[in-house]
Amino acid sequence: MRCSISLLEYHGWSADDVSTRIVGHHAQAIWTPALTNDARRCSTLGRKVDPTGTRPDKQPIIDVAEIHRRVLSLLSS
Repeated sequence: MRCSISLLEYHGWSADDVSTRIVGHHAQAIWTPALTNDARRCSTLGRKVDPTGTRPDKQPIIDVAEIHRRVLSLLSS
């Protein structure tokens, strides 16, 4: 978490930027025209496997919302 705080501070990002700067892999694993010449794939998920995983209990392995909460808590202290 401290590394996240350091990066936010280094770039001059505020607490308001946490949710757009700290994102899960799933949010980034989108096919774009630059990555495929198959128009059917553009804007669809699937380029890579999401590291949040597929646990049977549906709990994320990496809970991005929890990371947001922890980083915001550290920023406020």
